[in-house]
Amino acid sequence: TPLPTTTAGRPTWGNSEYAECSLPFTMKQFRERSHLCPLDVCPADAPPGLAPRYKTGGLGKLMEVHIFEVYLCVQGHPCSGSPDAWFCWVLDERKVSPHETAPDQWVAWGRNTELQILKI
Repeated sequence: TPLPTTTAGRPTWGNSEYAECSLPFTMKQFRERSHLCPLDVCPADAPPGLAPRYKTGGLGKLMEVHIFEVYLCVQGHPCSGSPDAWFCWVLDERKVSPHETAPDQWVAWGRNTELQILKI
């Protein structure tokens, strides 16, 4: 399934409609969640402030090498529209090296209900 683009064939991330949609977690924090919560089942004693449920993948034909290579979608983010819905960002690789800097490293992309990245 092709990833969504605008009619001009350009990626749609960075839309001003979602300028206030920030993500205060680093990829390291998302990986820690994966380690602590295998199969998305978190233990009752999971630490507070744990990154939310997420799904990630490569941008394929929309990839801009060394700039935008991966997307990450989070369930229940306020910008998603509902607790069960997903909101997606792309990772700006230029802001990750040499150290991750959440939320600055994320560029809001949009709601999965519009993007249809995740087939949920």
